[in-house]
Amino acid sequence: MSNIIIKNIEEAEIEALAKCLERCCWWVKDAKDITIFVQPRVPATAEPYKSPGWLEYGINVVFKTAHVMYVAMVQRQPGAAYEFHS
Repeated sequence: MSNIIIKNIEEAEIEALAKCLERCCWWVKDAKDITIFVQPRVPATAEPYKSPGWLEYGINVVFKTAHVMYVAMVQRQPGAAYEFHS
């Protein structure tokens, strides 16, 4: 069984965190540790170059084989689809 650690959980949006945890289910049997890094959404009032509305969480997976994988989950605007990139 892997450990799942959530950093900065107080900043998490429930739906976004649920999507991250859902994706973690893909790796939980083969992982030693999984860490989710929560970043707050960029405010809608931010300057355009800061991508207002942008949300990005990181998922770091350390497998039992010692291999490591990092996956970013992004949402470009509130209500948009969540995207996963590794």
